[in-house]
Amino acid sequence: MRRRFHAACVVTAAAVCLAPEAIGRNAAIILDSITIRVYDSTGVAPNDRTAALKTAGSILSRADLDAIWIVCTPARDGRQQPGCDAAPASHELVVRLTHSAPTAEDGNRRAFGFSLIDPTTATGTLSTVYVDRVDWLASTGKAVRAEVLGRAITHELGHQLLGSNDHPARGLMRETWTADELTRNRAEDWQFSQAQRVALHARWASWGGLARRAGARDPRAAFGSE
Repeated sequence: MRRRFHAACVVTAAAVCLAPEAIGRNAAIILDSITIRVYDSTGVAPNDRTAALKTAGSILSRADLDAIWIVCTPARDGRQQPGCDAAPASHELVVRLTHSAPTAEDGNRRAFGFSLIDPTTATGTLSTVYVDRVDWLASTGKAVRAEVLGRAITHELGHQLLGSNDHPARGLMRETWTADELTRNRAEDWQFSQAQRVALHARWASWGGLARRAGARDPRAAFGSE
């Protein structure tokens, strides 16, 4: 399901020949951890990417989920570091960061990303975030780019964790984001609701635990460009 931006709003990714950079985050009381593989083919500055994942991790921590990030970027000299050349495990979530393709869509109605959800199992398989569209929204709303990118990443991860592409009227998981909302920067606009936090943690504790015990692998080792 695609997120859209209204009036002053905005983000599939490529992940071919990628190498990792692991980013961890410590939290005081976190009940469960999730491993998230991020394939970045856009060349986001490392400092911006780290800040974006810190924002995403902070939002997830409020749902009692501790994010362990594995960042995969284009390999240099044809060499890959261990971690990104193997297929993600079934309990790992995958996010792709890429640029959008030219489109005839109205600039005020551009989706910043989408997530693939298996309708049979109600589980997510892959999320994509269009970094150029996130940048446009951040610029229009005079917001910090990395913070908006982190929110967009978390929104898409929310679809995977909730197993649904539905959108509520309010909060982080709403469909339409506006520049005015970025400018106002109300905390409730960029967080999961209490009900969603409970659902996120409960679903992950069940689904993630079963996947880890099964030890299965997913055929998501590499992705082509759009």
